[in-house]
Amino acid sequence: AFEEQVQLLSNHELDLINCWEPATKEANNILGPNTVMYAFTVEGYYKWGHGAYMHTKALERDNVDNIYKMLNYYMTGEYRAYQADQRGYAGPNMDLGIKFAEENGWAQEKIDNLKWTEKKVNKKFEKPFFGKPAAPNASAMEEEWQRFLNA
Repeated sequence: AFEEQVQLLSNHELDLINCWEPATKEANNILGPNTVMYAFTVEGYYKWGHGAYMHTKALERDNVDNIYKMLNYYMTGEYRAYQADQRGYAGPNMDLGIKFAEENGWAQEKIDNLKWTEKKVNKKFEKPFFGKPAAPNASAMEEEWQRFLNA
């Protein structure tokens, strides 16, 4: 759970954890900037992203315009800026988030953090195996994980 991840990181109970970006951001809020580092792997990342779609039942509820309004908002610079600022996430249109922050008078420190987030995610996307659903040695990793769980 998120709370456990933050606790383990902030109490220095472990050196490495597979977790979402917000846990590292929250641990750094507790410990100080860049105390917890989000590592870059050599092979494999978990795939994730928005699966934005609209169910056909939305037509029956007569709220299609509102749904499109929300889906379109997810593509704006405002959404990207707030998501990166609050959670540490970046997305495919991070440049719009930075532009939004600059045009709306955000503090330079926040703008710099958005730029750092963009740089961090661009580095992830440069990895040759980014998005592999499973590493070549995934079966060995799963076997060890099961051994750990059963210990």
